[in-house]
Amino acid sequence: MKRKKIFILLAILFIVSIHVLAETNPVPKGTNAFIEALPYLLKGNRYLAERSFEKAIGCYQTAIEIDTFFVLAYHNMGNAYALKGCSISAADSFYKLGLLYFKINNIQMVNKTIEKMCELTPDSPLVQKLTDKLNEEKKEE
Repeated sequence: MKRKKIFILLAILFIVSIHVLAETNPVPKGTNAFIEALPYLLKGNRYLAERSFEKAIGCYQTAIEIDTFFVLAYHNMGNAYALKGCSISAADSFYKLGLLYFKINNIQMVNKTIEKMCELTPDSPLVQKLTDKLNEEKKEE
């Protein structure tokens, strides 16, 4: 029964991942980086569901090495670090995620990333750094 729940959770994560990636992954069309990195994300998601945080983080790091614009890998790695109790590493992952969203000019997702950072790592100076960058962008508009 436990395996069935994990499988269902992974299937849901996969479906959501594909939807999010289609809208937010800024990798140019025609590159294979996303396709090559996706299995590592899915494997990391499986490890995360099993609470094997180190293995999950390793998979997400590999996915990011292959596809440096893989926003979902940064997001999930931040969650894995947070669940593991490594708030500094979690904040770093979410900060890098926020910077990627800036690159693709997705301010709504920058805001959501800041909210997530405030929930998980409210004392991190990276929260303020990302917020300051957002405020600078708003002033320039």
